[in-house]
Amino acid sequence: MDIPRIFVFDKDFVRLGEIGAPTELTATPRHMLAGTGTITLPASHRLASALVDANNTVGPRILVEHRGEEILSGWVGSVKGFGPAHSAQLTVQVDGYFGLLYDILAWPNPTGNITAQGGDEGFYRATGPAETVAKNLIVANCARLGLPVDVEPTLGRGATITIEARFTSLADVLLEKLESAGIGLRVVQASAGYRVEAYVSTVWGRTLTETSGSVIDWAWSKNAAQASRVIVGGSGARELRTFRQVVSTATEAGTRRIREHYTDGLETTDSTELDKAGQEYLSTHGPALGLSVTLQESKHLKYGGTNGLHVGDKVSLEVGPGLIIADTLKEAPLTWTADQGVVISQQVGEENPDPTLKMVKRIATLGRQLRILKAGK
Repeated sequence: MDIPRIFVFDKDFVRLGEIGAPTELTATPRHMLAGTGTITLPASHRLASALVDANNTVGPRILVEHRGEEILSGWVGSVKGFGPAHSAQLTVQVDGYFGLLYDILAWPNPTGNITAQGGDEGFYRATGPAETVAKNLIVANCARLGLPVDVEPTLGRGATITIEARFTSLADVLLEKLESAGIGLRVVQASAGYRVEAYVSTVWGRTLTETSGSVIDWAWSKNAAQASRVIVGGSGARELRTFRQVVSTATEAGTRRIREHYTDGLETTDSTELDKAGQEYLSTHGPALGLSVTLQESKHLKYGGTNGLHVGDKVSLEVGPGLIIADTLKEAPLTWTADQGVVISQQVGEENPDPTLKMVKRIATLGRQLRILKAGK
């Protein structure tokens, strides 16, 4: 049986030891999101005291390996204790290092001090292959903070993107554009710091089906376009403001319905960038197929290792008689208990008909746009 290994490090990446016999472990790697995990162990465990320092502040780091590779590494976000004393347990929450991209702001001039950020018109601007643009921005701002971050050299992969940044998080600036350009990012633990890696999704060659034992359950929904054309407002005020209109002629021809929306193109007057913002808006609000498939390991499917599936990979799935759909493996929760051993449940797609949860996503998007607007003032 493949048993995951759990290592504890201090805040300086010095290895303190291995938790060899937890009560329970969950570790969930995610595609383009921070992974999370929880570890429950007896309060009497020899490493229990290392998880909370003398001042009751949390400082350690956790690394979880499975089948010889890292599936989760991150900071200890919280530690909780449960009694009574004779059976006391600790539960440790792990926050994946991908959160680094949310913690760091993209400065207009990363090599300058705070008084050299360009005034009202100061923005960091870059155009090029998505991987190169992203890594250059990450390198510049991690160096500014003196963080021990190793960024792999760029291979120039992905579609061409243009970014503008002014005191918004690296995640706000990069993630949506990277997804559209076909590039994924992950942040893992290096020897004495962090390493940022880029990847292109691998296509899994075998169609996964219920009869193969790989597919547990599935659900899908098809939704009509919420917008068929959009007005994009650029920077400027009143009569000086730039506007562009982007129309999905295919949607309007196919439905004979016009649905006109407005969106803010943030701090730019460049027509090409405003058109891209409009196209992204129509893509987000266009016809949508929601899909959710839960997978389990079988003789045809393993997670991790040299020949296994990984988050970010693209898979083909049979979700009904003769209905084959391709989508991306979003997350792969791993659970270990002494009774059941390792159980990995893999989640493909995101079928979500719940209007409340859809509203939460839209609020999150609005929050990102508001942060960009506020920083751009």
